[in-house]
Amino acid sequence: AVRNPNLPSLRGVYERLTPNVAVWPAHKTPAVNRGYRAETMRADSTLAHYTSAGSPTAYVGNRLPSELKSSVFVTESAGNLVGRLVVREPDDGVPTARSAYDHAEFLTGSDERFRPVNLANAPDGTLYVVDMYRGIIQHRVFITGYLEQKIIERGLEQPVGLGRIWRIVHTSSTGTPSETPHLTAAPPAALVGYLSHPNGWWRMTAQRLLVEHGDTSVASALRRMASGHADDKARLHALWTLDGLGQADRTTIQTALTDASAPVRSAAIRIVEPMLARGDTALETAVLRLLADRNPAVRRQLAASAGELPAATREDALRRVVGQNGDDPVVADLVVSALSGRELTFLERLLAGGSDAEHTAPTARALARALVTSRNAESVQRVLALAGQTSRARWQRLALLEGARRPTGQQGGFVVQLTEKPTGLLATIAGADTALRARAAQVEPSLSWPDKKTAAPPVKPFTPAERMRFAAGEKQFLATCAACHQVRGTGLAGVAK
Repeated sequence: AVRNPNLPSLRGVYERLTPNVAVWPAHKTPAVNRGYRAETMRADSTLAHYTSAGSPTAYVGNRLPSELKSSVFVTESAGNLVGRLVVREPDDGVPTARSAYDHAEFLTGSDERFRPVNLANAPDGTLYVVDMYRGIIQHRVFITGYLEQKIIERGLEQPVGLGRIWRIVHTSSTGTPSETPHLTAAPPAALVGYLSHPNGWWRMTAQRLLVEHGDTSVASALRRMASGHADDKARLHALWTLDGLGQADRTTIQTALTDASAPVRSAAIRIVEPMLARGDTALETAVLRLLADRNPAVRRQLAASAGELPAATREDALRRVVGQNGDDPVVADLVVSALSGRELTFLERLLAGGSDAEHTAPTARALARALVTSRNAESVQRVLALAGQTSRARWQRLALLEGARRPTGQQGGFVVQLTEKPTGLLATIAGADTALRARAAQVEPSLSWPDKKTAAPPVKPFTPAERMRFAAGEKQFLATCAACHQVRGTGLAGVAK
């Protein structure tokens, strides 16, 4: 996702699967930060939507009802509750999530000091809820005057030191209780057996310990499991454990590439990347056979991993990826992520494919976006010239202009200094085609050229020291801040503008 510094945002990363859904506390919750806002509280003084969502956790245990396996649980400490979202993944590979209940939640507390802040799958197959149990949960810097008043009124500053862990069980007691775990003392051969355990806690813990121990004596057993175990989860864990031990061999990977399980096929593509980068043509051929895989996650992993091929074969492989799956915007961005410095060449060859390749429009759009983001005047001028050609297929012109325009929600900045007036763009703005005209008009404000009247101040170049600070800050932002504020700073609507 971050291979190309000119790709400002990438579909499939930080996607919003559901709007900020309603929450239903068990009691009035007036002591909520910014509770004076109508959008924060209902008329009955209960929290209306998530405001402190945390610890999204998929249930992978074996003691609670099986329908919870399609659920993600989320803590909401300000509302004294734990919500449950049901996740579905349609054939197009774009997951959706919805609240599991109508006007209710998975777990609520009538005690306003009940503060669920973390969730975990338990060794016995149930679910743990970590309850901080205290009235004040905000850092003092973020407490509004309103909330400070409510804290004092309700005596929420005390008591402290009473946190606890709740264990969620079910009256049906489905599944068999697990044995008491002593996995740190288990021999490596026993840990291999736990990779097929029905409780995900045991599988993941066994995998972690096997990799941490670094004992390669279990490699043969892992290969047998990866190639022949009846449970696809066991095959997946065995495959990743082999990778963690540096023991993923050609035969096992080739078998995994044809596995019946899409997650196993995806993992095999990801794991084989170092071999692809070394120019293993046989494995490259085996991977590229999955271009038409029926599962979108496999096709997307292939698009990502093709970018690790040697430079001599990479672009040909990426063109095949676009030709087969270019209509998927996630695939399109993954392809562009591997083309840093080669976007214009790839774009021109893509557009030369003709008017019958409209399914490649997402890739053309992503390439144009990367080129404009680079702020290279010559490249941007070329994109605008291509978009302004009246003889060009309309879908190509639309895709180029959509890629070149300012991202939705962004204001100011993003000025590209051109060396000459973009006559094709200006002619499109004055043209008869309303869709082309509208998109071209959205591109023009973020450009400047000689003699253009603009209120934008000149951009002062970074010093070398400032460039280093900027690069370090960019990494921090991507790792910590981008989920809410978004890569471009446009913010999630209603959350972090």
